[in-house]
Amino acid sequence: IGLPVVGAILRDPTLNLPERHLGLVQAGEYENLMAHLDRLADMVEKSLDIDAILALAKPLEPAAGDFGDALQPPGQRIALAEDAAFTFLYPHVATHWRKAGAEIVPFSPLADEAPSRDCEVCW
Repeated sequence: IGLPVVGAILRDPTLNLPERHLGLVQAGEYENLMAHLDRLADMVEKSLDIDAILALAKPLEPAAGDFGDALQPPGQRIALAEDAAFTFLYPHVATHWRKAGAEIVPFSPLADEAPSRDCEVCW
């Protein structure tokens, strides 16, 4: 089919990431994260031809179109839950909201903090 072979990574159960009922364990909760990443890097270095991959890589052209309306902020002031239980928001979403003029006001439900009363929406 005309695809160059640049290496192979064999199955290795020691490289599996820990998971739980609703998905992967968050990076901040994984005590051995750096050691795990080092093992993955070693495996990649030994198994793949990185120079060949870089030589084959081509810049990606962004899709045409206006996506400005796709991520409109749900309010001018957005109360955003952020703590060990609420650890994820796509970075591009927060960036777009800020560029659109919204203010993100973090709070921690685990610290028994309530969202600010002057926020229009709680995320």
